Amino acid sequence: MGERTIPGEADYEHAQRLLKILLHIASMRNGVSSKTLRDTYYPNKLLDSQRKYLRRDLEELRSFGVVLDEERATGQPTKFKLSEATWADTTWAEADTQDSILSLIDLQCRPLLSDPTFDNTAQLSSALAKLRTIKALTFDSPESLPGQSRSSNTYKLMEACALGHLCNVEYTVKSGEAHAHVLEPYGYYRYGSHTYFVCGDHDNSSREARRYRDDRFVTVKQSAETFEKPSDFDANRYRLLPFQVGKSIGTTTFRKSDMTTEDLKMLVGPCGTVSDDGARASVAYSDVGKAASWAVANGLVPLNDDDVCQAWTAIVNGSSL
Repeated sequence: MGERTIPGEADYEHAQRLLKILLHIASMRNGVSSKTLRDTYYPNKLLDSQRKYLRRDLEELRSFGVVLDEERATGQPTKFKLSEATWADTTWAEADTQDSILSLIDLQCRPLLSDPTFDNTAQLSSALAKLRTIKALTFDSPESLPGQSRSSNTYKLMEACALGHLCNVEYTVKSGEAHAHVLEPYGYYRYGSHTYFVCGDHDNSSREARRYRDDRFVTVKQSAETFEKPSDFDANRYRLLPFQVGKSIGTTTFRKSDMTTEDLKMLVGPCGTVSDDGARASVAYSDVGKAASWAVANGLVPLNDDDVCQAWTAIVNGSSL
């Protein structure tokens, strides 16, 4: 990692702030203003120092391969958005761990875990493990997926996303039947061991987008015909939290403990709602055990759902239901 942004700052503190800034920008559909970033991550610094530190941190993120778009308007703070070009940059494919957007930050932090002079190994290891539970923030380039060849269905769909080409596919539904579709691949994200593609149905006049899981594609043939991706498309709206896959069976509210309101908003993203006071988040769930495990891993406490509360208590007490 490069020169410390703030004099006297420890490596893990530097890495943690870079990670938070990256996730903050990545999770905000309309971008984040420089003022918000300055006030959030350098609250005790003078304005000139805030600007200097933010500029250095953003430059370091760019050196990792992160591509940031800047929006400038007269009389308004600059806004920063994560560019789609980030995911096509080969730098991301060099990281050993490809299961999340945290790959490069994780790669930079990992040497500290075996450094005998580093005093916070346990804390850093725990922090990285918790951050990796946010699977819904995972992106990959085709080359970064282990075992993916150019002939694989996953690679073809990812390439079609980048090129804006239609795909003629056969897709298997839950009943086991395969149906033919002409899809417009708008974007994709990783969740666990699967890649989920968000596609519009070219033969449907509404072109309403939905998710398609990589292992259910029987055949994929990329067409020479192109399509226009909706200008307001945002993959954030289609991501799920680890316990939201499948039919929703309830909604619960979690209370944050030691995390900031901004951290809670980034953690929940578009998959739930945060209260006006920023202290609680309400989310739907499909799996009680996974919802409880996610809450424990992220330092959240369930408030109003007996099943989730019971599962959470059992995990905290080290017992099993």
